[in-house]
Amino acid sequence: MSSYRGNDISIAGDGNAVGDNNRLTIIKNERHHHDHRQSSSGGGGSSGDDRPIVFALAFAAISACVVGSYFFALHAQAVYTVLQLVAGAELFAALWLMYVTFDEEGTLSPKLVAMALVSTLASAGLLAAHIDYRDELTTLAQASKTATQFWCGMNDYGRELALFHAVTAVVGFGLGSLLVALPTGAMSAIRFLWVADDGKGAAVIERLTSWVPIVFGAILVVGAAYLHTQSGWDTWLNTFGNPPSFFCKSVPAGQ
Repeated sequence: MSSYRGNDISIAGDGNAVGDNNRLTIIKNERHHHDHRQSSSGGGGSSGDDRPIVFALAFAAISACVVGSYFFALHAQAVYTVLQLVAGAELFAALWLMYVTFDEEGTLSPKLVAMALVSTLASAGLLAAHIDYRDELTTLAQASKTATQFWCGMNDYGRELALFHAVTAVVGFGLGSLLVALPTGAMSAIRFLWVADDGKGAAVIERLTSWVPIVFGAILVVGAAYLHTQSGWDTWLNTFGNPPSFFCKSVPAGQ
């Protein structure tokens, strides 16, 4: 696992500590932003027409980062617990299907083996990520009235860590486990329940039990597990380091 846990989540503000018995570094963080835009007197071609779209996409991306990190921090313990239960149930189902299939047919389905491996990795990765999660993030989120106050109440490292856990847990382990759950549930239904074997029912089952959800789920889970290694954390910092906070200076303390 990565060594990010030993760093401090500094609070940017005027020295108001959040929560009790939290080892947080209180700092007065002054940010100076200078706008060096050059005025254009000539025609800029068609690029000016694209600016509203670019600004809208940028605003949507920043808002998703801020709001998503905030709500994940609020419910991080519950989210990690639920995801661990889901991954554990998938692993149990995959192992049971492997046992029944091998007992009846004497062979192991490559899909079941892949599903079991992905579920095992998801369970182990979620457990490690849950252990590594910083409770200070939840404390700060609970003490913040808005997502913006939560985001602006941390330094760059705190924002990087909050966004990191939200993305890897929800998009990586969460969505990846959901994709693997589709063929797991479909195969269980085929074997233990009466499922339509003709018409639309058969077509739906065939799609659910294909390699497509298994492969995409595996990619997401493996990617999330990799990001929770030291090299993965370094990759995250190189790609998403210094999350946007230019708007924080305009947020009054306590708002």
